[in-house]
Amino acid sequence: MAEQGGIYKIQSLRRRWVIYHVLEDILLSAYAALYIGAIAYYLVSQTLLWSMLAFPVVLLLILLLRKPWQMPDEKIAAFLNKEYPELEESTQLLLMPSADRNLLQHLASAKADGVLTGLKVSHKPFAKSLVVAFVSLLVATGFIWALGKIFHVERIFYTHDRDVAFCAPEKPEVLLPQVRGVHITITPPAYISREPFTWDKFNITVNENANLLWQVKTNVRVKGLSLVFNDVQEVKLKPSADGTQWTGTKQISKPGFYQVKIDGKLSDLYKIIVLKDVPPVIHVKTPKPYTYIDAGEAQQVNINAAIDDDYGITNAQIIATVAKGSGEGVKFT
Repeated sequence: MAEQGGIYKIQSLRRRWVIYHVLEDILLSAYAALYIGAIAYYLVSQTLLWSMLAFPVVLLLILLLRKPWQMPDEKIAAFLNKEYPELEESTQLLLMPSADRNLLQHLASAKADGVLTGLKVSHKPFAKSLVVAFVSLLVATGFIWALGKIFHVERIFYTHDRDVAFCAPEKPEVLLPQVRGVHITITPPAYISREPFTWDKFNITVNENANLLWQVKTNVRVKGLSLVFNDVQEVKLKPSADGTQWTGTKQISKPGFYQVKIDGKLSDLYKIIVLKDVPPVIHVKTPKPYTYIDAGEAQQVNINAAIDDDYGITNAQIIATVAKGSGEGVKFT
């Protein structure tokens, strides 16, 4: 038949739609399985098996509910009529038996077949929901990865031989044989308004720009003792009269690692975790982003705002700019 080209085009587009829909269902299943696995990982047991078990179950349920393979040709024809006006809403006539058409329908279907055969149908309408599902999966992956980093649950994306700092005891520090102990005085930055405190381990967690004073005690007299930060910077400590107590200071602004160096011998790596200062969050309650003052109204606007900060706020200012005039004559005050 002369109209087989148009019918073949409709069936080809239907297959394309089914493929995109199945791929979308696979991505949505992975999205759901990722969240299910993460929740089970935190609440039940720390294994990735939960996501692997949830994925096929969720995929089967979605496929059974949506049944993409049951997409009728008539729906594809309706889509083509809507998206391509040149078909003159006659695509569905190609699906009618030839004996059921009248003369006008025969003429319209023949014209639609010619247009449809040479029509290049874009993939965008079919792939739009697939892109949304893919972006959702990426967002879910990033969100769960961020939670793992925030709460130090490293086993989610790392191998079993990595340390786990969530619900697991920290490994004891390995000291050089000459080291008897350490006493660190930590002075938080001024914005925290907290008194200095002491710490007795080399692994440290401090606020950004905190000042640290190390007092390292040795069980024998040593010639030299220093701290090596990230294999780059070396801070030499000052000895006491008997050479068994060494002191030194440094401001910490970046995370990393450091080592104790005694008479040329380096210790294990000790970690430095830096807690960044989160900027204040400003909530402007009034006025709204766009506020109009009609003629005759008072030329003033009341500003109502709230500011939140994790360490508190001692002072805040509102700086407003008023624009007067229009075009090249506008002035800002």
